[in-house]
Amino acid sequence: MKEKKVLSFLVEHKMSLFVVACAIIMLVGLSYAWLELTLRGEKELTLRAGTLELSLDDSMSEGITMADVVPISDEEGLASSGYTFTLENTGNVDSNYEIYLDDLEIPESDTRMKDNFIKYELIRNEERIGFDLLTTIGENPKRLLDKGEIGPKEKHTYTLKLWIASTATNEVMGTIFKGQLRVEAIQGESKGLYKKIAKQAVPDDEASKFVTSSTGINFMQTSSDTNGKGVYTFASTKDDKYPVHYFRGAVTDNNVKFGGFCWKIVRTTETGGVKLIYNGSPDNDGYCTNTTGIATTIGRFKFNENCDSPADVGYMYGTRYRSFGKEIPSVDENWIFGNDVEWDGSKYVLKDTVEIDIKNWQRTKGPISYKHYSCFSTENSCTEVGYIHAIDSNSANNIVYYIELTDGKTIEDAKEGMFSNKNDSSAKIAIEKWYRENLLGYEEKLEDTVWCDDRRIDGGSLKGKDYNLFDSRYRVSFEPEIRRDGPKIELECVNEKDWLTVNEENGSGTLTYPVALLTIDEMKLAGAKSGICNKEYYLHNALDGWLLSPAQVVENRSSVTHHTPEGLLQTFSSTAEIFVRPSISFLPSIEIQSGNGSSTNPYIVD
Repeated sequence: MKEKKVLSFLVEHKMSLFVVACAIIMLVGLSYAWLELTLRGEKELTLRAGTLELSLDDSMSEGITMADVVPISDEEGLASSGYTFTLENTGNVDSNYEIYLDDLEIPESDTRMKDNFIKYELIRNEERIGFDLLTTIGENPKRLLDKGEIGPKEKHTYTLKLWIASTATNEVMGTIFKGQLRVEAIQGESKGLYKKIAKQAVPDDEASKFVTSSTGINFMQTSSDTNGKGVYTFASTKDDKYPVHYFRGAVTDNNVKFGGFCWKIVRTTETGGVKLIYNGSPDNDGYCTNTTGIATTIGRFKFNENCDSPADVGYMYGTRYRSFGKEIPSVDENWIFGNDVEWDGSKYVLKDTVEIDIKNWQRTKGPISYKHYSCFSTENSCTEVGYIHAIDSNSANNIVYYIELTDGKTIEDAKEGMFSNKNDSSAKIAIEKWYRENLLGYEEKLEDTVWCDDRRIDGGSLKGKDYNLFDSRYRVSFEPEIRRDGPKIELECVNEKDWLTVNEENGSGTLTYPVALLTIDEMKLAGAKSGICNKEYYLHNALDGWLLSPAQVVENRSSVTHHTPEGLLQTFSSTAEIFVRPSISFLPSIEIQSGNGSSTNPYIVD
């Protein structure tokens, strides 16, 4: 094997690291039916320049030797042990690197094997980043296996597998492939957007420059110069592989230009992506100067066309069980209400019942707050039963609100049907139309993140009170009659049925494009609050706007959360027409080409 060479370093912390022949890769086609594959490594090579120390180590691998084998299928190739090596930065500065697979000289008497006969797989840190024919990664000497960033004290572990593709023709007979790995690296500032955000972040559970409390940010208050302005790490995620970092308050350095539009960075995701919100078109100078007004939105839309079913709070929804209002007549009868029902095959039978004097409804209605079911008669059985989920809060009215159940279906069956992901809301239709007309083709840069259509109901079921809160509304509520143990912020989407994604591998697979809306929790992180106005945070645009989070069902009206022109969090009927600002999420691998995040010099991602 030829002696390795290290090319000269560039001065002033810019250098090219050439790691040559750290692994010899040989594929020899002895005949169409009999092939030999040999991979050998050189153990360890370390290069140093200034404060950069980059180490390439293959000591974990025994190499791979496969002799007297035939062309194999992808399944067999992927089952092989592969060649393992690590790239480690033991210095204290970032490095951007690229890994190439170069040709080595072969004897003049031999014929070089064509790349379209060779299949490869490359795994980085247990994640597949390449799997195809060698022809897909460029031509020698620009066969780029991988590129990325490696920070101080960071290590990347790779496994490379090579095999002769089962599609190889007779032309492979008597040919040979001989190659070597080459790593080029330049010492410098990280271009990764996630890392750039992470470097700015400070813990949100302790005092810092714009947080005076020793216990950190108080989410029961809005953002301010004393309660958060900058980039923070969400405390409960600090030990995660990818801690969540978020912008809060009146920040001005979170501007991004992408796809011909301006965006604001909101937070990073649990997978290392970066979530953004639409902020309009650049001005005539190409700057991202929009702060308020219609220019920061894509227009006004209803969230849904109807509001008389709990299903109508969904960004996607299923079967619409309407909520009916029934006026209690002034008759001298005792109606029966039950805490449960049983289907006997032909009718519902009320269980755990109580009789209510209908003529004196206002005085006797109290017990039905926990007796949900009724045939609305003196009978204790019926083929269609009402599930009462609310009583009119106006003491002068004699109205109950109920969902009608038939054919043996339970209220849980109804909820399952309503909160499935079969139909598109008006908001989803509008957002995806805008995406299709403006961002189609950018999917390769966008993360298929989980958009949380959080339809958990506080308390677990429609409850038979004056209103029914969805969990997201309860979590951030400050109204004394709602709050039990104080508001909290939740970024994890607990109910997997509410994981809206494009692909089924990580969620519902029911979105057409990787775009949706921010949640009420994300607005809280940014600085908003229920009950108090806040115009001094970066998401305030002096307009009302839809959020993804369901709010409540009051009587027979379903509501969704939104932010107001005054900058606070409230609820609105799902049929209201208010403004929409789409949200997208960059892949973890996204790098910025230029910019510092300001409105006049935004981060550029192309």
